[in-house]
Amino acid sequence: MSSAVPAVVLGGTGYVAGELLRLIAQHPQLTLAAVMSDSMPGEPVADAYTEVYRHPHAAPGRLAQFSCALPEHLPQLATRHVGHPGCFATAVLLASVPLLAAGLISPTLFVSGVTGSTGSGRKPVEGTHHPLRHGDLYSYGALAHRHVPEITACAHAASGVTAEFAFVPHSGPFARGIHVTLQAALRQPWDTAAVLATLREFYADAPFVRVSEQAPRIKDVVASNYAHLSAAARGNTVAVLCAIDNLTKGAAGGAIQWMNRMLGFAETAGLTAPAPGWT
Repeated sequence: MSSAVPAVVLGGTGYVAGELLRLIAQHPQLTLAAVMSDSMPGEPVADAYTEVYRHPHAAPGRLAQFSCALPEHLPQLATRHVGHPGCFATAVLLASVPLLAAGLISPTLFVSGVTGSTGSGRKPVEGTHHPLRHGDLYSYGALAHRHVPEITACAHAASGVTAEFAFVPHSGPFARGIHVTLQAALRQPWDTAAVLATLREFYADAPFVRVSEQAPRIKDVVASNYAHLSAAARGNTVAVLCAIDNLTKGAAGGAIQWMNRMLGFAETAGLTAPAPGWT
């Protein structure tokens, strides 16, 4: 396509929307056409399913028109539309799907994840109030987080394995980023090098996933679309570590990545900026 493609941002006052606006502004082949908001209609931009989510789905008749997957886990789309998984789901899926797909682990996975305050959205609540969150670390929604059904469904779609995720999320004393530690039982003893090799092979063609012997750090990925993975194995136990930015790779950046593919652009267009490092 020679001309810029117009993009519309829905829910334009949220943190993810702000990140989308930033990414669209620097994208070589997208242009911002409109920003829509229910909470702040008419205001300048510069001023700004039921059991799980506690409200009915707004358009259940359209579910069959959408796929829900990470770009790294679905080479070809069979639907016209796609939904990018949430931020915690992104990190957990990146860490778990390669080992599930290879049949290396038992399908019961234990996950601990820490997220920054922007993961709770723009509306001020106690959990995101700086005096309460700063210098503290605490869990919430243990074994009952609303993203678990999404993680389970996407993991099955990507690996063919129905797995159980015992997930305990935590609130961290920082604004952006997610760090996830996933543990599982290996079906047979493997060493760390073999697990790392499995991850590298799985993501060999994934431009935004980097696998390293070094443990991932949030500062190395914040405000970028990159995901850093590492792993350790001992006996019959494996731990996979994943760090992403919750607003970029976990939301806005992942959406742009999908948009690039669906419009025939280079998958990396507008997304290759490295992490600032000292935000």
